[in-house]
Amino acid sequence: MKFTKHIHVLHLLSTIPASGVTAEETAAAWDHLYTYIHAHWPRPMSAATGDRINWNTRWQPEQDQEMIDCEQMLKMKPDELQAKLATLPPFFTEMVFPVAVARYLLRDLKLNVSPSQLSTFNEFHLRYGAMIICGACGR
Repeated sequence: MKFTKHIHVLHLLSTIPASGVTAEETAAAWDHLYTYIHAHWPRPMSAATGDRINWNTRWQPEQDQEMIDCEQMLKMKPDELQAKLATLPPFFTEMVFPVAVARYLLRDLKLNVSPSQLSTFNEFHLRYGAMIICGACGR
């Protein structure tokens, strides 16, 4: 099936408890979800190379489009984002979908999670940090 990985992520999202659980249980659910995402989604063009984001290089057109797509996603209202996350074929590009999932968990579900408790946070930051910062700033 063409959208199997998207369907699986939507299923995993539906199993993440938003309240009434410990911080450890929340971190475990996030790590399970993002271990899957990191294994099945390509790194964005804007991802860091090595362990650093190089802010001194010029963005390529594909990277600029990632920033624009991320900026538009970050501006969506919660109900609009939730509806677009569940859309098949996916509304969000391959590069923005994992960030939309994180935004939904953190901002809309208000998932209480600390980066220090996540084994997947460093990889998430390296993959999506520049896109999120630039998208939030309207770069």
